[in-house]
Amino acid sequence: MLVQHWMTRDVVTVEADTPFLEARLILKDKKIRHLPVVDRGKLIGVGNGDPSSHESDKYLTGTWQRSLFNGKCQVIVQSTREAGTIQFRATSPGLKDGIASIHAEAAEPRPYLKPFTPETANNLARRGAKVQYKSAWDPRFAAAGADALIDGNLGGADYQDGLWQGFEKNDFEAVVDLGRVLTASQLRTDYLQDIEARIFLPTSVEYAVSTDGKEFKVVATVANDMPADKAGAFVKQFAAKLNGTQVRYIRVIAKNLGLCPPGHRQAGQPARLFIDEIVVQ
Repeated sequence: MLVQHWMTRDVVTVEADTPFLEARLILKDKKIRHLPVVDRGKLIGVGNGDPSSHESDKYLTGTWQRSLFNGKCQVIVQSTREAGTIQFRATSPGLKDGIASIHAEAAEPRPYLKPFTPETANNLARRGAKVQYKSAWDPRFAAAGADALIDGNLGGADYQDGLWQGFEKNDFEAVVDLGRVLTASQLRTDYLQDIEARIFLPTSVEYAVSTDGKEFKVVATVANDMPADKAGAFVKQFAAKLNGTQVRYIRVIAKNLGLCPPGHRQAGQPARLFIDEIVVQ
């Protein structure tokens, strides 16, 4: 004979605040002697780990049952928003009652998070700007291709968000043609570091400007002040002030770290440089 032959198949539960007379009627109607009590919680599922079992994990009628597998079964209890102790008692004829108490803390519902919307900057592509690349991007990290750095969409801390353009081992160099001469007060490019993905900030970024596309003047070289071993994923801006300089062509050269540094789990492997946007203000 098996334990399941002695199990109660339709387990009826009550809560701690169930009126006593109602509980007595349940005992009489069901012809049972014990009622499992679930306080400050509710049963939402049962199981036993038996992959061949066809018994239901849910009982919408409020009566719960489950046969044992290797002498055990599982009950899933859900807490409410009220703090306190969840008390659970399971009974079955011929077996010792099972009692469990779980302390539950009050918690606020998790706030709704809006879907990610990329931050935007000045959309130079929409104004007719073009980018001439002097170095080729990694095909795996092409983003939006030739317009990726002037489309106005700023990438986040996830290098796989489709907004970052990647260059493996090589430096980044490109010239932006704004289409006409403008007065600029600042140049900026954004870069990502995520050393677990072999993505490092550039060692330096050089900005040069021109009005004819032939003669360029270096206006700033911004050195990286962030450690190459800084963990986590984060974005850093490399900006240069121009103070009202006349520009049409902007040349940006970002120096790749080259190889993953000593101490990195992939030391000696090609380092990646991820650039997102060229911003002109």
